[in-house]
Amino acid sequence: MSLKTLTKVSALALVAALTVGCASTSELEKVRQTAVAAQGTANEAKQAADAANQCCSDNTARINALEQAMNRGLKKSMYK
Repeated sequence: MSLKTLTKVSALALVAALTVGCASTSELEKVRQTAVAAQGTANEAKQAADAANQCCSDNTARINALEQAMNRGLKKSMYK
């Protein structure tokens, strides 16, 4: 292989490497953007789940209070 051919092949390899490197950077940016969007969606889902959990806890407390009141009323009616 002559020096001239080796120089051409090296230059072609350098251009190809730079082109692939730029494409990889672009792809990495797309992946990063997708990850950021996914993290935002996950945060929203967690907030919704936390709100639903709080609502469920509130309703459980209300149901327990109602059950106690009904039991007191039932006991009262049984003693009459």
